Amino acid sequence: MRLIVLCMAFLTIINVAVCATASNEPDRMLDASKINRFGDIALRLTNYGIIGGDNEDIPSLEWPRGSGISYLYKGALWFGGKVHRTNENGEILFWGHWPPEDEDDYITEDDPNWNASLPYVVDTLTSVGTDGDLDLVELLPSYNPLEESYLDELFEEYNKFDVLRIFYLNIYGQDDDADGLIDEDSPGRAFVYPDPDGVYCFSLPCDDDGDGRTDEDGGYPGLETGVGYCYDISPFGPVVDRDWGSNMVSSIHFPLGISIEQRTYFWNNLSLANVMILHFKITNVGENTIYDYALSYYLDADIKPFDMGSEGNDDDVSTYLCSEDYEIAYSFDADSDDGETPGLLAVSILGETNCDRACWVWALGDGPDDSDPLDLIHFGRCSANEKYWLQTCLNPDIEKFTSIRDYPLAQIDNPCDTRFLSTVCGDQQGFDNPTENSFNLEPGETRDFFVAIFLSDSEGGLIDINDDLEAFYASDFDLSMFDGEPWMPGIVHTSGMPDGQSIYVDCYVGTTPDDLTMCYRQASETEWFELDLDPEIDDFIIENLAGETDYNIKVVATYEDLSLESAIVTRNTYDYYNTDQNTSKFQTKEMLAYPNPFNPTTTIAFSIPTDSRVTLDVFNIRGQKVRTLLDERMERGEHSVQWTGDDDNGKPCSSGVYLYRMKAGDTTKTSRMLLMK
Repeated sequence: MRLIVLCMAFLTIINVAVCATASNEPDRMLDASKINRFGDIALRLTNYGIIGGDNEDIPSLEWPRGSGISYLYKGALWFGGKVHRTNENGEILFWGHWPPEDEDDYITEDDPNWNASLPYVVDTLTSVGTDGDLDLVELLPSYNPLEESYLDELFEEYNKFDVLRIFYLNIYGQDDDADGLIDEDSPGRAFVYPDPDGVYCFSLPCDDDGDGRTDEDGGYPGLETGVGYCYDISPFGPVVDRDWGSNMVSSIHFPLGISIEQRTYFWNNLSLANVMILHFKITNVGENTIYDYALSYYLDADIKPFDMGSEGNDDDVSTYLCSEDYEIAYSFDADSDDGETPGLLAVSILGETNCDRACWVWALGDGPDDSDPLDLIHFGRCSANEKYWLQTCLNPDIEKFTSIRDYPLAQIDNPCDTRFLSTVCGDQQGFDNPTENSFNLEPGETRDFFVAIFLSDSEGGLIDINDDLEAFYASDFDLSMFDGEPWMPGIVHTSGMPDGQSIYVDCYVGTTPDDLTMCYRQASETEWFELDLDPEIDDFIIENLAGETDYNIKVVATYEDLSLESAIVTRNTYDYYNTDQNTSKFQTKEMLAYPNPFNPTTTIAFSIPTDSRVTLDVFNIRGQKVRTLLDERMERGEHSVQWTGDDDNGKPCSSGVYLYRMKAGDTTKTSRMLLMK
């Protein structure tokens, strides 16, 4: 419908709402409350290194949205690698004998018994978002249960904000806030390690460019993007056995020293409506090189009608599609629950070339063991870290682990509570002999890892989606390759209005539909009311509603005979966000529109401290300028100007939220006003 442009004020509304909501909620460490709105997948996101999780009230992944069919228990990143062991002084250790006589048989290079033939003490370690069988989490946000007593007041202040945040239409390479600059104020605090502020809460709204507004012009490929941070170490310094869950007492976690910015991207055009892309930015925040590392994605699919509860978990199958053009692992329901669950849930690792690949399955209870990865004896196992073996495409136990990349039919006639691990790794050449295909991560270096999760009702459909995804990834996520195709509406924002009987709705549709319909009902009712909308206008107000009442809202876009619906959003008419409050460092008394809301005229009052040239412009909710009210040199002091709700051509503007922005010398101030007709 229009090129994606979102104004800075709308983003400010979202980010203030996030902070206000967080500050009013109980302290939380695992934030599993976020569900995406765009596309036809409803996915539960978390600020731990997982998607999905243990919540009996909502599905981890519902497809199609609103169907009641659940496809996922948990999905998670695994990162494995090798590091040289060091002592408390940071000195690299060598085995005093080979093979070593015991776990403490090591010396430093300064030891008189050292010689150049002695091998390094190399630790082979893995950090996981969730274990293959156990309730065990090793990728945690800064403010997690292990830090609570240590951080004390700092924990109390920040843990409620160390959440996964969701941004809408915050697109990289575009001027989201219509200020003539691009990507100058990315969402959240810029990641840096070590954090000079000592806070390590990078989800906090931040004014990177010093213009008085937070997070208004960032840069992500997704139309809807979730962003969170987690670590396999404590960023605050104490050395702890940093894992969490009911099985943590039976496991010893030795971290590799990584931080992870985890992003989830969603779109609502037809080609990508059944797709999400997970983007992990993995940074080595330790002092030693992580070498021969491997990247893996673990997925535990539970495919069934959601109201079945725990039943229906053990009749699923995982298999693999492999050719020169695609590598796709997927799971499906073996008996399809009488046709209720026909979908295939797939994982594809994007953009990895010149690497080795594998995909493993195992039975419930047979997950790979790394409970003590430094154990030299590891009775009954060929390695103390079976996870790393699987990650590097080797099989530590052929009785337990099966490669479905090599044997895709292995589970076809043997449905179970299936799970698989899809993995990529480089040449395993060691620290001293890297090749151009080795996977080594230097201190301070960041590695991007992209995983696509998508659904279809056929193998052919999966292959077609994967082809689109590979081309989309290769284009640097250029949405123009899908120009002209139908889009599902995405509801970006809703808000109750000051009169207590209206709701403001802002939605996004990428291609102009033939018809656009807004549907609403009281949340306690079943009958929908419909309003026909102008397909060229994406924001509107529902009027004459009951006060202090929850309403369900959805938008339907029709293209010829094809109707596409948005996710249903619930909003109370009492939920009004005061448009005179924002995160700006400027006080509203310095620039104020009154009345606000207004119809049809409002007065904008402002003051300037020195004589200067003043421009005062009005923008719509998409950041498009509709009227210039002032552009002249003015004397210091107080001034005012009226706006009669029309554009530069004298055409009346429609109801909705508008931005007024004043520039005076080097100062810029922006606020919001609401035109109600």
